[in-house]
Amino acid sequence: MTVSKMINKVRGSDVWPVLAPLVVGAAYAWWRYHRFSFENSLILIVVVAVVKWALDLITQNHRYDQSLITLSWIADVILPYLLLVAQLVVNTNFALSLGFLLTWFGVAWPLILLSVAVRLAKNVRVVRAEEISDPTGAIKASSRWIRPLFLTLPFLAYGEILLYTLSGYMPVLSWAMIVLFPLVLAQALAVGLESDLDRLADLPARNLFLTAGAMVLVLVISSS
Repeated sequence: MTVSKMINKVRGSDVWPVLAPLVVGAAYAWWRYHRFSFENSLILIVVVAVVKWALDLITQNHRYDQSLITLSWIADVILPYLLLVAQLVVNTNFALSLGFLLTWFGVAWPLILLSVAVRLAKNVRVVRAEEISDPTGAIKASSRWIRPLFLTLPFLAYGEILLYTLSGYMPVLSWAMIVLFPLVLAQALAVGLESDLDRLADLPARNLFLTAGAMVLVLVISSS
């Protein structure tokens, strides 16, 4: 495997909905509160990785279980927030309060939306496959909301980043992340409109990787 293919595989991995909030949480703790515990962060990452591996095994063995599918959707929505909160707690040792939880929810919001996009992309691709294979253009009723919702998520994610930058909960340097938005949006559009479905399967995960990586970079640079 070439270096380029390895990098693409890493960027498109489905581990980012779990790993991204852990890394961003650690960086945010260092920037905003000037606290960071390498040992606590490492233990949390290892525990979460083991749990994810176990859940993936269960899901693969019961992939048609509707209750597991529903649980997986719920996890995609709340897990990034819970992981970011956990990372901040183990690094800062703060007692949880409503103020902290609301502030941290705003930090996690872009990651939540882009994690949902990773999941929703599978449904978008199903709709695209139906459109391609059906000459009459008949598609499921769900396609009326799946694609618009999917394409709205990048706007909501980056809008929140800009809002938090204006309010002071993210460093001023976060404004620079706007340069990533055209790429993130273009990749989202590609999933919704392109016919080469297999080639584009990992683009939503790449969007999450790029956004989380940029957030970490901004937070680390602003901490120095």
